[in-house]
Amino acid sequence: MTHSKHILCATTLLATALATPLPAVAQEDAAFLDDLETILVKARRREESILTVPISVSSFDANMLQQRSVITTQDLTFVTPGLVVAPALSRDVPAFVIRGQQRQADGTGSPAVVTYFADVPLNTQGSILPTFDVQSMQVLKGPQGTLFGRNTTGGAVLLYPNAPTYELGGYGRISYGRYDEVIAETAINVPVINEKLAVRVAGQRARRDGYTENLAGGDDPDDRDTWSFRGSVLWQPNETITNTLIGDYYEANEAGTSTVLNSLYPNDVITDGGVARGPLAFLLDSDIPGLDVDLNLAAQQENGIRTVNPDFELRSNRVLWGITNTTEVELDAITLKNIFGYRSTFVDSSRDFDGTPAPINNQAGVFASNQITNEFQVFGDLFDERVTYIAGAFYLKETPDQPNNGSSVIFFGPNEAELYFENKSTALFAEASVKLDEIKKGLKLNIGFRYTWDDITRCNGPIS
Repeated sequence: MTHSKHILCATTLLATALATPLPAVAQEDAAFLDDLETILVKARRREESILTVPISVSSFDANMLQQRSVITTQDLTFVTPGLVVAPALSRDVPAFVIRGQQRQADGTGSPAVVTYFADVPLNTQGSILPTFDVQSMQVLKGPQGTLFGRNTTGGAVLLYPNAPTYELGGYGRISYGRYDEVIAETAINVPVINEKLAVRVAGQRARRDGYTENLAGGDDPDDRDTWSFRGSVLWQPNETITNTLIGDYYEANEAGTSTVLNSLYPNDVITDGGVARGPLAFLLDSDIPGLDVDLNLAAQQENGIRTVNPDFELRSNRVLWGITNTTEVELDAITLKNIFGYRSTFVDSSRDFDGTPAPINNQAGVFASNQITNEFQVFGDLFDERVTYIAGAFYLKETPDQPNNGSSVIFFGPNEAELYFENKSTALFAEASVKLDEIKKGLKLNIGFRYTWDDITRCNGPIS
């Protein structure tokens, strides 16, 4: 089944700034505004003060992330108002939700919120990355399409790793916590040729025992067992050309998220003669060994919510890696920028969604994809910086790199299927910001445009 979608959008936004400082502002308030002025974000694809950005932005630097114990992009849900990282099938592969917009659980729809790593969009299944050696993280709320390669209706999450510099340095850090949690990370920066070539290498190892007991004897869920590596090379052959190459690798071998049985809804049907037992009522009355839901529910409540007794193996194994190459050429009046990205996503999961010895809801499967993206930008200023603009073109192609398959047991019935998909997205976008200080100081007119061609092919069926 193939779907083609063409999107045309144009936006106009008026943003105002304070014309004069208020005399009643306290010194500490003025200091707070000064601190805000120093916070730089890339919400509009170029570095600027957060005070001049006409959209809602939450920004975090490396110190803020460490102080708030943000270990992965998933932890942003605890420190960002308006952002929810909600489990889709589990917490290991969640969906980012901003202003009620998120990726649909199934189907061929485009993601409403996209995570970017070094300006390269990530696959939804591979959007949870560790936040070690990070320059900044930013959460943009609202539609993003006239400035970004991938069109989104909810927002975007931006992760920028530390780039190489021409100073020798580095750091090392290790922490210990409950459930024998150990997180160790390190980074080293080496200038190879001054003002020409520099290299930065960083890595992290994180592990933690599962805090939910597996009564069936397997690995305890809600654990952590990951390791990550990142290498970056900065090359500046002359004053006008800057090239940054990044390679990153992330691997997780875990039991995954625990799920427990809370209750069963038999879906009773109301009729003229009263209430008829629903299609799931047999589970309450079953005499099949191990399937008495009342006994399973009673046992779960007695054992507590931090125990599971699955009849299915629990695993959540993920391998995510990619290559990013960004080339920027600064000319007299304009800047040219090209961002190439390759992302590989592999998820092998097995989950027992009822958490009991009964074969009620078990699911396992493999998701594997290769994604190639390329984004070309032209940006600059006109009329003595009265007009700033950006224009770009974007291309994405995603295909499976091995058969994607899934199996499930729903109320005893086994089901196996294979999935084939191909996603293509091409877009043109532009935005301009015009200063209107002659009308009111600080007033700006922002105009944006986007046109998108999306072609999505999806086919699934039983394994032959």
